[in-house]
This record gives sequence, C-alpha cells and structure tokens, in this order.
Amino acid sequence: MTGKKTGIKIRYVVLAILLLIVIGAALFLRANWGLIQAAKIGLTTDLETINADREQMDKDMEASLGINGMVTEEMIAAAQKEFEESQGISASNEQSDPKESGEAAETPEQATDNSEGTAESSNAASSDSETAEQIVARYTAKLYAVRGSYMGRLNGLIDEAKAEYKALPKEERTKAAQASIISSKIAVGEALEGECDGVVAGILADLEAELNAIGASTAPVGQMRSYYESEKVSQKAAYLAMARGR
Repeated sequence: MTGKKTGIKIRYVVLAILLLIVIGAALFLRANWGLIQAAKIGLTTDLETINADREQMDKDMEASLGINGMVTEEMIAAAQKEFEESQGISASNEQSDPKESGEAAETPEQATDNSEGTAESSNAASSDSETAEQIVARYTAKLYAVRGSYMGRLNGLIDEAKAEYKALPKEERTKAAQASIISSKIAVGEALEGECDGVVAGILADLEAELNAIGASTAPVGQMRSYYESEKVSQKAAYLAMARGR
C-alpha cells in the first residue's frame, strides 16, 4: 500500500513538473514571439523579399486607414526633423528618405515625455477643422518619421560594429571578438528599441486623444499599434537576412 501511495505521489510530482514546463514554455513564447517570428522569416526569406513585403505593409496600412496618398515625403521629413530636434539627435543620423529607411540613451519614459511635448506643439499648430483622416495621416507621418530616426541610429550601430572589428589587428579578428562586439551592440539596440516603444506609445496616445476630441473612431490607434509591432518583426528579420548574406 505504501508503495502504491509513493507511486501516486511520484506521478503527481512528474505531472506538476510537466505543467510548470508547459507554463514556462508558453510564457517564453509569449514574451519572445516577435523575435521567434523574426527568426523564422529572417532565416528562410531573402532580404529583397522582406523589403518588398515591408513596402507592401505600409501600403496596406494606409489603405486600411483610408489615407491613401495623404502621407507625403515632405510631411515625413518635417516630422522627422521636428522629432530629432526635440530629442537632440545629431543630423548625421537622419535618413535621406525617412519612409524608405524602414530599411547615454534616454529611458522610454523620458522619450515618451519628449514625444508628447513635440506632439503638443505640432497639434497646437494643426487646424481645428481637420478630418479624422487628415489627423490619422499626420500621425502616420510621425510614426514613419520616428521609424526613420531610430533606423538611422540602429544602422549607425551596425557601422560602428563593422568599424570596430576592422580596426582590430588581423590576428585578433576572431569569431569570439566578432561575437563580443555584436553582443555589445545588441544591448544598445535593445535599449533603443525600448526607447522607441515609449515614443510610439506617446504618439498613439496623442492620436487617440485627438480622435476622441472630434468624436471619431479610435480604431486607427489599434491598427497602427499592430502595424508597429509587425514592422519591428520585419526589421529584425531583415537584419537576420543581412547577416546571412541573402
């Protein structure tokens, strides 16, 4: 009888461990789902296809928001200049084509505060007679501008990593040295991603407030948030494809 009870206890312990493993795996997948998706795309798709898909993603979002043709390059460039000036970002990080660039840092909270300050000055200058579509187009330009700015900074990290590796004596250009340099840049890149998340959260909060102010649907806020998350996955996939040389 004692042996039977012991066997039952062991089975319960095993089941409990398996349950914890399943829960842990589910939490890991949830927390890292974007990275897993990016890896799947980046390791199986060439860079040209990924970039083409990203361009189509922009078009699809604008079509779903009903703002086709309303977001101009001039709007994006002006929004990027205003954003970077508010953040004190060097002009050397700017992209010549902010929309296409979708090819001691501040915390996300500070970045959000600065973004909100920029939005307030911009929104004060906007017309009270704007339609919901015009408001959404203006904020879409801001979203593209922020993307262009942060992509410029991320691309700068890649250039720094290449320069650091090339500066090493030939005998020190090992896989270990390469991995060390890449690891240090990944940490900075992750900090930039967190900062960008904070800025985008502020932009979307301002958009929601403006749409509410005119009694318009706030559905575009959710659509743009989904687009932003998909764009991050796509960009990470593009970097993986670049690393593969595809």
